[in-house]
Amino acid sequence: MRPLLIAAVITTTISLGAVSSVSQDRGAGAGVTRVAVIQAEDARAATAEQLQLLIRVASMPSSPLQAAAVRALGRLERPEVVTHLLPLLEAQAPAVRAEAANALAQCAGSEVEAVRAVRDHLLGRLVGEREADVRGAIAESLGRLPTESAAIAADIERALLEVASRTEVTKRVQTRAAGGRIVGLTLTPTKDIAVPVPALLGALRGLESFSRVRARAQQGLMPATVERLKSVALAAPAGQIGRRRGATGQSDEVRVRRLAILCLLPVNAVDADLAARAQEDPDAQVRRLAVSANAASRDTVGRAMKDEAWLVRYEALRTYGRRFQGTEGCGPVVSAVGAAVDHVAILAIDLLANPCKPEDKAVETLLDLAAGQDKAGWHRPAHAIVALAKAAPERARPALGRFLDAREWQTRMYAAKAAAQLADVSMLRKLAEDTHDNVREAAIAGLLKTVRHEADSTYIKALGASDFQLVMTAAGALAGTPDRAAAVPALMSALARLTALDSDSSRDPRVAILERLQELGSRDHADALVPYLQDVDPRVTASAARALTAWTGTPAASAQRPRAAGGAAITEEDLARLENTTVRVTMAGGGQFEMRLMVDLAPMSCARFATLVGQGYYNGLTFHRVIPNFLIQGGSPGANEFVGNSRSMRDEAGRSSQVRGTLGTSTRGRDTGDAQIYINLVDTPRLDHDYTIFAEVIRGLEVVDRVLEGDVMQKVELMTRRR
Repeated sequence: MRPLLIAAVITTTISLGAVSSVSQDRGAGAGVTRVAVIQAEDARAATAEQLQLLIRVASMPSSPLQAAAVRALGRLERPEVVTHLLPLLEAQAPAVRAEAANALAQCAGSEVEAVRAVRDHLLGRLVGEREADVRGAIAESLGRLPTESAAIAADIERALLEVASRTEVTKRVQTRAAGGRIVGLTLTPTKDIAVPVPALLGALRGLESFSRVRARAQQGLMPATVERLKSVALAAPAGQIGRRRGATGQSDEVRVRRLAILCLLPVNAVDADLAARAQEDPDAQVRRLAVSANAASRDTVGRAMKDEAWLVRYEALRTYGRRFQGTEGCGPVVSAVGAAVDHVAILAIDLLANPCKPEDKAVETLLDLAAGQDKAGWHRPAHAIVALAKAAPERARPALGRFLDAREWQTRMYAAKAAAQLADVSMLRKLAEDTHDNVREAAIAGLLKTVRHEADSTYIKALGASDFQLVMTAAGALAGTPDRAAAVPALMSALARLTALDSDSSRDPRVAILERLQELGSRDHADALVPYLQDVDPRVTASAARALTAWTGTPAASAQRPRAAGGAAITEEDLARLENTTVRVTMAGGGQFEMRLMVDLAPMSCARFATLVGQGYYNGLTFHRVIPNFLIQGGSPGANEFVGNSRSMRDEAGRSSQVRGTLGTSTRGRDTGDAQIYINLVDTPRLDHDYTIFAEVIRGLEVVDRVLEGDVMQKVELMTRRR
């Protein structure tokens, strides 16, 4: 068989003088410690000395810290660092080459020249690269890079397909062409089974990113790519077909099948045959992904609704609701409500908000559930009243009043959502005075939807709340208010009060207030806003500058005031202790799960988490955000997205992937971790490279699966790691 030629690329010459001057200086970083590298990274190389330290160590083949320094450079996300990283694609150690490939994609970002240089050098490095893990890292980085033309996108797709189909690149073919030197990448064709799993895994991760971009552009994948992905998706282990496992394995061999389907789903390339055949896969996540496809047949969906794994049943029910409920009725949905309080039952209740046939008795089912609010927890009645408000408004109205004085604040919050659906302004006004801020926030959102500025006095009052989410919602609700005279002083007062808290988590509500002030304020308020031009938060200073410019007609320059030094410190002893530590979570409703800290990949995140655990920070907090077949999120003192610890932490995103059971840091933008955490319920590669992973569940994943919205972490404690 003739060798296959990957797409040609034009080589780019980049000045590497800054690197070559240190690359031979193997002793320049002698005595540098792991702690020094970690702290330089955590400071985002704020000084020239810190940046040079990372560059020196990254260029030292003899240093055991070389890979860590390369990883640190990538986390700086600075295009100008690309020139220092490019030579490291030729480093002696495979681990360093792999980290360099990842770091280059991080640093290139969307800067056009940097992207071109990185893409050309990654394609060139595939030639002769025999290490499967490095080939995989290169392929993954190629798939993440922006493509400025259809021709380049086609080149990248062919390269990824070849890495996913062949063992290695064996030679380089060069020809001359106008504008540069064309380099073709030639690979050795082999049987599919011979493709090393690390290379295949990386190529699929790259294709998954690439496929999502193609889908957003309403474009598909090449037929050859689709066929290869289908063959990978159906390559279940020999002797495993037909065997069922409720738990999801984490082996790379299993992950490649999941990734293959994840590549096909965005471009609607999972056909009915693949969806049906994948239901024989021993892995529950493969079955789940396949039944989510738009082409999955009614028979396939019905079969999956009886699967032993809850995540498959959940996805099948969601697919039924989306595609078949409107024509076939709600019988299977009513049956799924059952008597249990679990993810599948709650989804079924939510789906009954949609039109059903009279014989399905959907409304009667919802009425019965809503009437049972004192039985077996709050979830089923609360979801039922919201669904009932949409499905049968007149029958929901008499039932809603019983929820006003419910013991659990979550029930009252859902009552506010039902009241908004019913346009019950009286109920919304009462709930807007609730004792819990999350209930007030939901009620204000409902008032904005129903009466808009007739409730401005309620929004203005809410600006005095301590909850960041409530203040942010209230500020947004005042958009277009006719009562500027009352709104502007209240907004100014709220801004000053939140600023005095000196909390990094106050960014979002303060920016929301400044945006509203820009609309409602005037030149008369300029003096009060000038101090915010020198706030510690760059988003706040920028918002203040925009408001002042709009008011005065004169450009206002922001000048962020750096926060006082004294950030987190860490020692070798700390690192050693963390490496011998696990974290155990005991849920108030029963059950425990245990997590291992990934100290090598995310040392500062591990240290911050362990410190908070040791202080008892998480004890008694909830998982406030539960999205089945995605993640659970918790650790907020306010039980919402916008309340967390007062100091943000740096991201430590890297090559590790967001697989089922991994624990990550929740953020609202780069480097804004506020101690809220999430646990992935399924593999979620679309979160890769954007969020820090710092731990993984090693025991009790079934307990994590059972977590419902509002469930409480009774105790979170540090444990000595079991050998």
